[in-house]
Amino acid sequence: EVCAHDPADGTQTWCTEIDPLRDAEPRLLAQDATTVVVVTPRQVIALDQATGRQRWTFEPPQPLTAAAAVNSSDVIVVDRRGRAQALALDSGEPRWRSPRLGDVTAVVASDDDFYVGTEAGSVVCVRPTVAAG
Repeated sequence: EVCAHDPADGTQTWCTEIDPLRDAEPRLLAQDATTVVVVTPRQVIALDQATGRQRWTFEPPQPLTAAAAVNSSDVIVVDRRGRAQALALDSGEPRWRSPRLGDVTAVVASDDDFYVGTEAGSVVCVRPTVAAG
């Protein structure tokens, strides 16, 4: 279950049951007070932050790692082969996919770029210019 609580008094405002969470260690991301994104190895789920209703779901072709980030327009996830992929925050549609970046351990988002940290100690700036594929 993913639940939201009122920050003023702690009362629960909504809860949404998400079946894939039962056997996963999800990563939760939030952006623009409108979307909560839940990332599991097999699914990315966007929820409306006001109501908890599901906005979209994406099932990747390869299992995902826990490395994920969000900015005002995209969610970036990384598969176990080390490829970053951006999904449109409003629809979940794939925007672009990177070549293999190595063993990715962290992702940080800025307005225009994503920065990917690798197990080898490198930091790679990913600029979204390539169509998904």
